[in-house]
Amino acid sequence: MTTFQIPGLDYGSGESSPEPEEEPMDNHMCIDCYSIAMKIVQQPRGTPTPDKYLVVHELSNEELALFGNVLRESDVDPDGDDFIPHAPLPDCDRCNSYYRASCKEHPLFWVKDREPAKSSKPEDRARMTAPAFISIKTSSIPNAGMGAFAEACIPVSFRAVGMVFGPYQGILIDDASESERDGYCWELRSSAGPRFIDGSNTQYSNWMRYINSSRHDKEQNLLAFQYCGGVYYRVIRPIKIKDELLGGKSRCLRANRLR
Repeated sequence: MTTFQIPGLDYGSGESSPEPEEEPMDNHMCIDCYSIAMKIVQQPRGTPTPDKYLVVHELSNEELALFGNVLRESDVDPDGDDFIPHAPLPDCDRCNSYYRASCKEHPLFWVKDREPAKSSKPEDRARMTAPAFISIKTSSIPNAGMGAFAEACIPVSFRAVGMVFGPYQGILIDDASESERDGYCWELRSSAGPRFIDGSNTQYSNWMRYINSSRHDKEQNLLAFQYCGGVYYRVIRPIKIKDELLGGKSRCLRANRLR
């Protein structure tokens, strides 16, 4: 008996054909130089990255898998204790979702501090921890002392987190009265009660102590938040070359609880 077959199809031996192998990809965390925004760019391995992208980090497949994992609403407690391990970072305003790491379409890039050279003086430690594209010099704000300035364009991710700096470093103290001596203390929330991190001593703090407060809302380009027991700054407006990095309007907020 002749079996009916459709002409042109290869029926072979009846065994299923193997799944095609996926083409290996390169994963880049980039700055889109046109929109001044962070972006994850994936392309076939070995393909040159388009000129409009500045690669800031090569993402491994393991790192890439961390992005885009949405948290359920029941897992998110915006008013909860940020000391809980793996607490979510600020939500993506554009997607209106919380993520375990960050949104894949509007990604976060955590900029780590530099390690001071072993030959540097202890009192220079804070200044020496500044990333390569941040310089420490006299603030543009009168009588504000030293400030932190951009030596390259610092992007955001549209209405979301772009670059994040931190954590703020210093000495942990419990005495609230000591936290009011100067403008270098942040109050930290915890289940055990408030504690303070004091960045006044340059031997134990990092470059973030030099981030001054803006004089008005339009001048502000950073926003502080608490995450897993530490204080971080996120970029909320693109920062141009030679612009100063500026946080909230009043330095007295350093002794207030972060929201």
